[in-house]
Amino acid sequence: MSAALRVAFGREQCWRGLRLADEHGPSWWGALPGQPGGSEDLALLLWCFWHAGRTDEAPQMLRVMPTGRHRDIAAALMSLADGAPLTPLPDLRADAAGPVEVMLMRIAYMGGRLDELQGDPAPPGAWRLATGAPGRWRRPRDGTHLPGRRDGRVPR
Repeated sequence: MSAALRVAFGREQCWRGLRLADEHGPSWWGALPGQPGGSEDLALLLWCFWHAGRTDEAPQMLRVMPTGRHRDIAAALMSLADGAPLTPLPDLRADAAGPVEVMLMRIAYMGGRLDELQGDPAPPGAWRLATGAPGRWRRPRDGTHLPGRRDGRVPR
């Protein structure tokens, strides 16, 4: 299941994650945090739900996620959608080069919050290289702002 969620995220085919969730139900995703890598899997699944506009289940998903980095990133994602005050973004970490780290960079970009990211902006990692994160997501040298509004909401 972990591989399927990583493929769904990496190829931007969120329907794959939604299909898993629909086939297996809330008891499946509710048990993910108890499995190795399960918190990351649940964060990726939440990304799929967010992309499809199915945010009704997000509060339940966040409740079952243990406190920590993956939950913080998932909560930051949901702050783009639910009108809640924006949550602080976790720092980028060179030792965390998986798909959820790329998700963090995407959340910062979509919310117009790249300035808030601290840490190494582009440490090596196959996920960042595959998604183009190192080259595409830096602030332009002329000081202009990237797309996204200053209040962090994605324009509709």
